[in-house]
Amino acid sequence: APKRLKAFRERWRDTYFRERWQDGVRRVTQSPFCTGRNARGWRANLDWFLRSDTLTKVMEGFYDARSSAPANSPDSPTRLGNLDRFTNRVGKLT
Repeated sequence: APKRLKAFRERWRDTYFRERWQDGVRRVTQSPFCTGRNARGWRANLDWFLRSDTLTKVMEGFYDARSSAPANSPDSPTRLGNLDRFTNRVGKLT
């Protein structure tokens, strides 16, 4: 998708993004809101992550869980599989 590639290239020129995108993805995968546990069932995706202000909001804790579930809980927000998929998609764009 040309629009997605353009957004990625714009973000990649930004040092802040290049240095923090992996930490940002980890935080997104640990966020109940970003993984679909919200009133609308909305889930974060690559296009959302590539918006100009998303990473800053993620790193500032805007999407962090308001209460934490134990790591072994069925409600645990950890989804490293999503991180792997996202990393693979970003790798294809570079």
